Amino acid sequence: MFQDFVAKQLGAQAFVTNPEDHRTDLFHASLESSKALFGFANKTRNKAGDAFKLHVGFIEDQRPNALADVWQCEHFIGMHSSLFVSVNEFAMFCFAQAEFFPDVGTASAETSPKPWNARVPGLWLLDHTIQGGRVEQEHSERLIPKESDRFIMSQYLAMLMARFTWLHELSHCFNGHVAYARRHNLAMRLYELADGMNAMSVRKRKVSAEDRETLKCLEFDADQSALWAGFNIQFGNMENLDGITALEPALRLRMTLFGAYAMIWLIDEYQSYLDAQEGDTHPPPSLRLQNLLRTTKQRILPIGDQLSALHGDVLHQFDTIRAAVPSMYSSAEFTDIQSDARMAELIAFDRRSADVKAQLRDFEFSERY
Repeated sequence: MFQDFVAKQLGAQAFVTNPEDHRTDLFHASLESSKALFGFANKTRNKAGDAFKLHVGFIEDQRPNALADVWQCEHFIGMHSSLFVSVNEFAMFCFAQAEFFPDVGTASAETSPKPWNARVPGLWLLDHTIQGGRVEQEHSERLIPKESDRFIMSQYLAMLMARFTWLHELSHCFNGHVAYARRHNLAMRLYELADGMNAMSVRKRKVSAEDRETLKCLEFDADQSALWAGFNIQFGNMENLDGITALEPALRLRMTLFGAYAMIWLIDEYQSYLDAQEGDTHPPPSLRLQNLLRTTKQRILPIGDQLSALHGDVLHQFDTIRAAVPSMYSSAEFTDIQSDARMAELIAFDRRSADVKAQLRDFEFSERY
């Protein structure tokens, strides 16, 4: 049914994965892991008694994005194949830096390369292939970790980063966002990036300033839900990818948090690449990151004393990447983002968010119904 949805609703083609094909095996692993983790939702209903039915898949598209939709009373979440490719490129580049997670593998084997042609890792490969280029050995040397354990770990990081996106889109469906937006004529579907070609399809009327604020609140809620769910998958021993399961719990948590924060940075870079305008319906990435940091501070760090030190190490990893990629967030910027003045921007949304969440109860899914 996912292929029909992509063809009929999006005018696109589904990206078919195959575990036996080295070109798509990582896509397949990410997809099947997500489907298994989302299985709990099949036991839930909304207030009207409708059962939650979900279809998940990749979409052939060279513009990095992801979406959530409802069609024929069933929910769909999709990730553009290019987004997964770019996340994988970014993750490999990170582990090619000797100071990045130096306790993993033999970090001294890495040469800490600079990005090719000063392009942001995560977008260079996408742009290069769109223009018809081929990846040669000299490119790979700037991109792929040299030490085998660190190369494998880069694949795990890519999986965790993609999972944050899957969970974000799931939250748009499970928390009732898509149905709410449809009912109130806010949007036909929700996209991760509101770029010019994939902008939300608004019905019949111009979206008011209040409605734009509502849509931003939905993004904040989806981010919070995705971060909390990703944390609980690790903290609650629900991980279903064998290689990640074998890692120390503290390392899994560090990579999960780094991956979530890094996805927000990549979204910022995607918006620049696509010349997208987030202001109408999406919060700026700095405010989304601020929201995640507040969620971590309020919901995750109080769980255990050791988590504060772990979180400090996560923020330090951004400094190691910034040494090669100047546009990367620094630990100092994380501190600035959490300042009282910046926090006031987020607090300004809280009252509207509370009102929206109250209205979402008619659309959200739960085991209590």
